[in-house]
Amino acid sequence: MSEQLHYAKAPIMEATIDLQVMLPNGPILDQLELLLKELSVQFPENQKLFASELFVRVGEDPLAETRQRHIGYRLVSADKHKIVQIRTNGFSFSIQHPYDRWEPFRDEARSLWNMYRTTLTPNNVTRIAVRNINRLDIPLASVELKNYLRTVPEVSGDLPQMLISYFMQLVIPKEDIKSIAIINQTIAPPPNQDTTSVILDIDLFREAEIPIDEDGVWTLFEQLRDGKNLIFKACITPEMEALIS
Repeated sequence: MSEQLHYAKAPIMEATIDLQVMLPNGPILDQLELLLKELSVQFPENQKLFASELFVRVGEDPLAETRQRHIGYRLVSADKHKIVQIRTNGFSFSIQHPYDRWEPFRDEARSLWNMYRTTLTPNNVTRIAVRNINRLDIPLASVELKNYLRTVPEVSGDLPQMLISYFMQLVIPKEDIKSIAIINQTIAPPPNQDTTSVILDIDLFREAEIPIDEDGVWTLFEQLRDGKNLIFKACITPEMEALIS
């Protein structure tokens, strides 16, 4: 059953749908440029994306250097609210705060993905993911984190108990949907001095047994979305939930 979550003060700062693909051989960058032109009205701002590669030559004249390879474009809407990446290895769609509901976000992502798929004709999808970066604002300058978060760093009683900063990463298999969750948690700069802000970044992805058909892929996205919601709810306490409801 779908886990429906909708908070009046949704803490999502960025939500992303991502698909990684294998593309056929051919003039891929030329095709990306065609798609870039097609999307330019909706996303007038763009910049090139590059990947770093290490080039090594051995022998009498050895050489090691890092080279930049053009892999696609990052496109931004006029209001800076929406971001699309079109790459030689995949596609992603993100929206920035404020985030409303999953359904319109999913539908727009699928429409844009269909444009990418039609232009680039990928051989297959190798990885799909949903990711939400949440900022949880607690209206206190000093807090006991365990009152608001159910998984927090535990500091030895022999050490000072005040944290100035921390970064914690958990990698957890979610075997019911054959996926993996990467959960990052850290303190963030607050909007004011009377607030403590914590980033809760949840990235849930699947790399095995990706459906071949489009409907199957997007049914799997629904499962990932539900799984991400369950993880978020499992990470916060009723006190934190009350602050965002």
